[in-house]
Amino acid sequence: MTDTAIPAERPFAENEEEARERAQQRYSVDPFAEIKPSLLSSADISRYVNETGMLFPFDKTKLKSASYEVRPGGKFIYWQKKDGKTCKVEKTITKSTSSLVLPANSISYIQAEPYFRLPLYIAVRFNLRIKHVHRGILLGTGPIVDPGFSGQLLIPIHNLTSTDYEINLNPADEDDGLIWIEFTKTTFDASRDNLAKFDQNKKDKSPNYYLHEANGGNPILSSIHDGIEDAKAQAQSAAKSATSLRNLGIVAIVAVLVGISALVLSGYNIASGSLSLSTSVRQNMLPLATSEQRHEQDLVSLRQALDEETAKNVALVASLNALEHHIQAVELKQRIRPRGHRH
Repeated sequence: MTDTAIPAERPFAENEEEARERAQQRYSVDPFAEIKPSLLSSADISRYVNETGMLFPFDKTKLKSASYEVRPGGKFIYWQKKDGKTCKVEKTITKSTSSLVLPANSISYIQAEPYFRLPLYIAVRFNLRIKHVHRGILLGTGPIVDPGFSGQLLIPIHNLTSTDYEINLNPADEDDGLIWIEFTKTTFDASRDNLAKFDQNKKDKSPNYYLHEANGGNPILSSIHDGIEDAKAQAQSAAKSATSLRNLGIVAIVAVLVGISALVLSGYNIASGSLSLSTSVRQNMLPLATSEQRHEQDLVSLRQALDEETAKNVALVASLNALEHHIQAVELKQRIRPRGHRH
């Protein structure tokens, strides 16, 4: 029997120590050299996990045709703003944890449950389950998990919705997965790839290590939150402007009643138009705080409202000009009429 053969009916690793021993034995020696470099099928994923211990714990029922379903397990971390302060929330996911709640408009970091010990000839990619994507949840994907990686994956999850989002973690349910992982065999050759080694200083690290490396230990918050706060501030500013314009409108009405001039009347009407515009702006700004997905639609509505108000103001100015000409004509007739009586 060669060193690449597998004992018949060999069971999967039953504990971390056994998985670690298999990973060390097969770290640079491919037990299935006959399998060509490619995306691994479910059968080959199972074979490699069995022989190399590259994934523990492992559940064959979670296999799909070319991927493996993984549930969260380990740390759950996010930052939130409260009473003007930013605080870090860190929780531990256990077997008894029934669910996780992603705060609205947030970015959270979740560890995947399995411990990975990838050999030098297997790379990993992961993607969020499509049902979560359809519900407005996104996963930070893109980089490959390089061959040689050892540790638990730390996954950034974005909740782009305006409501909290609950992820089911009940092990008794089939619907407790979070991500799908695919495994790709590379063209690694120990005889020529002696420099392609995973950095030993980046193995078996904690979530806080990765977060510190990414942002120097500073809070990591979604930009959506700040956008909502800006929208609220602009709405409040619009409300204050509306109050000021309303007061100016009352003064203008009184001035018109005592007959100051048609010009003051014009100013009042323009101010009233501005009040309507400010109210429209406020009404269109508030929905921005509820859903990022409606952002573009709200901006279109706002532009339409601005165009309508501009048209109204132009019409008002034209009407006032016509009224002023009419008043001047009446006054001219009144000055001419007494001369006609003298005749």
